[in-house]
Amino acid sequence: MYVMFWMDKNNTPHVTYYNFGFYVDWMFMEESLEIWADLCVQDGDHDDPAIAMGAIRFWGGFEYTFEHDSTPKLGLDILFIQGQEDDTLAFNVLKEDYDRTFVAEAYGDILPRANEGYISVQLQGGMSSLYDGKLELGGTVTWFQADGDLSGNRGDGLGYEVDLFGIYHYSEDVTFAAAMGYFLPDEDLAGFDDPDAVTLFVFQVWLDF
Repeated sequence: MYVMFWMDKNNTPHVTYYNFGFYVDWMFMEESLEIWADLCVQDGDHDDPAIAMGAIRFWGGFEYTFEHDSTPKLGLDILFIQGQEDDTLAFNVLKEDYDRTFVAEAYGDILPRANEGYISVQLQGGMSSLYDGKLELGGTVTWFQADGDLSGNRGDGLGYEVDLFGIYHYSEDVTFAAAMGYFLPDEDLAGFDDPDAVTLFVFQVWLDF
């Protein structure tokens, strides 16, 4: 169980958040299967009394590790966020640790976090011990849907995203990483037919001194 408190009195509007949560994690089958769930309830205060701060979040899933030298893994991740009312701020400010995708969830203006909320289902896969543990490869496919129709008489479609990544441990002190994110928004989210996709490429180098 965890309890968090956050207050912003320096900016306008003034906002106070209270988060109460329960987290459980189980290991099965000689630790090959992990199942976990996180339920968090939020409340708080806002300068505008018409804005409700109540919201609820469920985040859960499983990961199965196969017995093989390359350590292949397969997982399923489910996230659900719902605000108390249409104008609820949901988990927009405090609970930003649910960025599971490179594009859609990494940028706060894409998905309806601040009001309607959304549900997403993510399929995960990868191998974490290739070439004597020097190389990690993985990817995810994630589907998003709004919790209720969007504004402007639009439906609840948000789109889907495909992410791929690779990490190469060149030495104990040098690591290279590359990733690609491809998000295709639904026409409900974009507001028009045949919306443009968003593609993101990331390259990183870590040097430990």
